Amino acid sequence: MAIGCEDQHKTPVPEERTCPVCGKDIEVFVVKGRVVEDAVCDCGYVIKADEAE
Repeated sequence: MAIGCEDQHKTPVPEERTCPVCGKDIEVFVVKGRVVEDAVCDCGYVIKADEAE
């Protein structure tokens, strides 16, 4: 079980991104700055998860 410093780089954390269509803030989950799951804005715009390395 990974706990501590190593685990913090694998756990998704919430981050606010601005929708390029309507300007609202969208909460996305990131690991090391990469979006790890799709997030949908109220206007319908989708922030896609980044492709795996």
